[in-house]
Amino acid sequence: MTAAWRALLASTLAYFAVAFALSAAAALCRPGDLDAHGHVVGRTLLLVELAVGSVAAFVAGAVASARARVAWTHVAWCCGGPLFLVLFASTLALWDDGPGWFDVLSLSMFPPFFVLGAAWRGADVAEAGA
Repeated sequence: MTAAWRALLASTLAYFAVAFALSAAAALCRPGDLDAHGHVVGRTLLLVELAVGSVAAFVAGAVASARARVAWTHVAWCCGGPLFLVLFASTLALWDDGPGWFDVLSLSMFPPFFVLGAAWRGADVAEAGA
């Protein structure tokens, strides 16, 4: 398995592990914001979910950049692109489960936070290598 595939796999696992763990913790802290079917209905939890997605995207970008050992711009396109397509497909599939503004914001917040994480970790890798 090449470094690029390992970076893609590691960043995808990191994103979903962080997102699921923080989302579960947030749901336990605010159980009144969920309806009987488990859909988020409270605005507070929706805003927390946006923050969770941003943190998860940052961590995924950092993990991908550390694993790939290539320029962070390559990481952003090669690892962030496929992961964004998965998120885009899942958001479209679950579009009716929440308000439209949440779906639009969650999709628009992923790319910049992924790139920030990749650039941050890419700068550390570049310093260590120099």
